[in-house]
Amino acid sequence: MKKVDNIFNKICELNLIEIKYLLDKSKEKFGSFKMLKNVDSVKKKKKFDVELISIGENKIAAIRMIKEVMNLDLMKSKNIVDNLPKILLKETDKKNADIISKKFINIGCNCLIK
Repeated sequence: MKKVDNIFNKICELNLIEIKYLLDKSKEKFGSFKMLKNVDSVKKKKKFDVELISIGENKIAAIRMIKEVMNLDLMKSKNIVDNLPKILLKETDKKNADIISKKFINIGCNCLIK
């Protein structure tokens, strides 16, 4: 958390106009700050869902990864890819959700842990 503390200390040095500018740029980049409420709920949750949002440019790699992770046949895996977004895993622990989502992210897919 040292990195965050350093950033916080830098923000504390800003004047009000600079802070407003920072907030406006942050809203531009990240949308609203409603996502911060989701962070608190994620900390409290014990079970998570992994949702595949998009596959990027490598459809074949995504189909193979779904086949491997979900232990499905090729046609069912292809059907999932053709009908996104789709929840791949339901009510799994945080560690497993992170592992699975990283596998998909590494091949260019967009995953969401809920």
